[in-house]
Amino acid sequence: MKTYLTSYYFIFLSVFFLSGCGGDSSSSSSSSSSKGGDSVVKLTLDNPNEDHVIKMLLSGDEVIYFNHNIQADRIYYQYQGDGLKFINSLDVSYSSDWNDGKITINPKEYVGMPAGEYDTFVDFALCDKQGCNEYISNKMRINFKYVIPDIKIKSDAKPIKTSTNDVDSRNHNYFNYVTIEAPEGYKDVFIDFKPEYSRDIISFLSYGIEYDDKYHVEIELKSGVEVGPGIHQDTISYKAYYNGNESMPVITNPFVVDMEYTVKETPYLKLEKVRKLKHDIKDFAYLPSINAIAIASSYKSECNEYGFYHEQDSVYLYGLEDGQSYEFDFDNKKPSYDVDVNKIATSSDGLLIAVPHYSSLGIIELNIDDLSLSKITDIDLPHQYYGKPIILNDYVYTNVESYPKTLLSIDVNSHEVYALEHDLSIDKNLFFSNVERKELYSFYTNKGEIHSYDVSNKVPTFLKTTLVSSDIDCKPLELSDSSKLYTSCGEVFDVDLDFNKYGQISFEDGSFDNVSDIIESVKSEEVIAIINRRSNNLGDYESRVSVISLSDLGLKGRYQLPLDDGKKQYPESLFKDKKGNVWIISSVGKYKGDPKPEYFNVSKVSFPAE
Repeated sequence: MKTYLTSYYFIFLSVFFLSGCGGDSSSSSSSSSSKGGDSVVKLTLDNPNEDHVIKMLLSGDEVIYFNHNIQADRIYYQYQGDGLKFINSLDVSYSSDWNDGKITINPKEYVGMPAGEYDTFVDFALCDKQGCNEYISNKMRINFKYVIPDIKIKSDAKPIKTSTNDVDSRNHNYFNYVTIEAPEGYKDVFIDFKPEYSRDIISFLSYGIEYDDKYHVEIELKSGVEVGPGIHQDTISYKAYYNGNESMPVITNPFVVDMEYTVKETPYLKLEKVRKLKHDIKDFAYLPSINAIAIASSYKSECNEYGFYHEQDSVYLYGLEDGQSYEFDFDNKKPSYDVDVNKIATSSDGLLIAVPHYSSLGIIELNIDDLSLSKITDIDLPHQYYGKPIILNDYVYTNVESYPKTLLSIDVNSHEVYALEHDLSIDKNLFFSNVERKELYSFYTNKGEIHSYDVSNKVPTFLKTTLVSSDIDCKPLELSDSSKLYTSCGEVFDVDLDFNKYGQISFEDGSFDNVSDIIESVKSEEVIAIINRRSNNLGDYESRVSVISLSDLGLKGRYQLPLDDGKKQYPESLFKDKKGNVWIISSVGKYKGDPKPEYFNVSKVSFPAE
């Protein structure tokens, strides 16, 4: 090692890159000449055969010793060449007394180039004036090697190819490992891993170090609802960075995961619209006697001149084929504060309509030849607020929704009211019947119980309580003359087998969360249901009409409703006519800030396969 005197003359630095030098960076030091004249100073490497190797991120300053015959006290220097892209600076010190010096190369910590060993150089020369327009020395070439490590990114990830439907609200998860392989000497260099991806189909991606240089990656694709119908393609690029710095990426081919995500569009039902209704629909029933529907309606019409809303409480009849309509106005039967027409029931032949409202029961006996001659009777009841009634033979049965909990039977001929006080549910009970057994059933939603009553006599007689394995949040669905009881949670119970659980309707692979209506198809092995999903915390929802096999309660088909005059249409209720045709009542549009639909449609349904 050279020993230097403590008194050094330090050269002033003036660095010029190739574009500003005007010299030939490829010429060798032995043949270089000064600009404008012969060299005055001769520069030579102290050890021309010495290897100078700089390893990116590992090496510090590289020192090169040289010999000279510099006599000046103040001198300038310049360096240029291919190696400039690998270094930050080049510092020089020398001793006039010993005719030797050293050049210190300060390499760049990071160079954004592919892995490899780069043989490169800088040419070093002296000048006597700032700007270095002329050299006073030969060009001394300093050769060195700059090594960029070969970092490999490996993964067990396979291409993701999956499919779902446009009502699937689930996120699909995938898991894989990524390994970062570094050459010897770089084990202690922190090489961070990061995947790059768009958010077109990926909802969430997390990753972390499993151990050493192995990472785990969890990918969560968006739901079919979020992505929408179509074939969506994307990629995930697994990349690496030195020292966790994204400005220092490993320049190598990333490991790429190709993704293909197919979202199938739900087919549309074919609807033949026969009615457009501006009033609300609280409840409805089908009337086979005149092939019409009866609709209970109670809504606020526009403000009158005094600034008060007018309650319009009526039962409307709409023919499904003949276009006829008729209104039974209940506002004239009771003071307006007593009227709340929101439930309705019909007899099996469709000649009798029962409408409980506040503290009375309206009975409509239809004259099918002339509806204007129909008989309307209002029967006073002993309590207030009644549940949905059911008509069996000549009796109407309903429950009191306020205290005391009472089951009433009303003789439609004599208008006599008979009561059985029993521990009924605080919730609204649904009544359904078994005509052959002359039994009436009430679903006690708070406890998941079925209460059975003998209705062979005027006064109902309580028979027994059957505990069913239903969640307390499940509500029974109205379906008369059926051997099955269906709930909003998709549970199915066998009525004829003491309500043993028959099975569970599939909620379409978890996409939806409740059933709002169901009918049995004319095909005995199928049921048709409206299945819903809340899509956000604001209460927006998506609904589909689904055909379900009774054999395994699996999905056979799923359909959506077409737009109506460019507005979204929601399925609300289903029913069958006496010919077995399926009908749907749908709501269309919403007022701003008002959850009420703009109007309702009554439509005949055809399934695409038909």
